[in-house]
Amino acid sequence: EPYSPWQNRAEGGGVKPIKKLGLWLMQRSNAPARTWDYAFELAAEILSLTCKPSVAFGSQTGYQIVTNICPDISQYATFQFYSWIWHWDELLKQKQLGRWLGFAESIGPVMTFWILPISGLPKPRSTVVPLLPHDYDNPVVKERMAAYTISITNKLKIGKHNTIPPSVTVPNH
Repeated sequence: EPYSPWQNRAEGGGVKPIKKLGLWLMQRSNAPARTWDYAFELAAEILSLTCKPSVAFGSQTGYQIVTNICPDISQYATFQFYSWIWHWDELLKQKQLGRWLGFAESIGPVMTFWILPISGLPKPRSTVVPLLPHDYDNPVVKERMAAYTISITNKLKIGKHNTIPPSVTVPNH
């Protein structure tokens, strides 16, 4: 049959690792299934900037082969997928709690990120910082995190069928 996935050799070498890493990112962070597109986009970005050494290309990434520039992956070490963040809310004029979804490369200035605010509608923001370790111990922040989680659960209608099963294993690309 033409156009069948099992006849497409690229699926095994290109799409399959993206699926595996995307599912692993979601499972590791306990992200809702509705954030799958952000996880898979981040997985594709990570895989395009990293590589397994090969006989044909050595330790060069696909990005490096095409552009002749060694990729800078330092920005990928700042946040983990669906990690807690603070972002500046212009309307309220205060920092708000949210979740980090990925890079918004074609929107705004450099280092603009997709975040999931308490509204449940992803927004691009450049004023984003990770929570510090002492924030996790703060009772007020813990209360805000619990309220955020309840709100997002209700808004995204998260139930037992909207989470990633724990059977997804750690990727080895």
